Amino acid sequence: MSVANDNCGRVGWVSDALGYRYDPTDPDSGAAWPAMPEAFLDLAARAAAEAGFADYDPDACLINRYLSGAKLGLHQDRDEKDGLGPIVSVS
Repeated sequence: MSVANDNCGRVGWVSDALGYRYDPTDPDSGAAWPAMPEAFLDLAARAAAEAGFADYDPDACLINRYLSGAKLGLHQDRDEKDGLGPIVSVS
């Protein structure tokens, strides 16, 4: 796979033998994820407000870093348990 990922925010996206989930603790370090940068919080809140979610409070930020030339194929993320909240994605 040509992608590395990391998280920031109150919870991070984790994939392991237990499946996919959001967790407040980095399973590699045992520490809390770093705080989400203000620029990310602001961008997500403004984008969500434009889509009708005025009080959006982002809690997780998954950061994917792709190697030069890597491609992300067409896919759908269907593991979210809360289908009412927005997901803000920046490429």
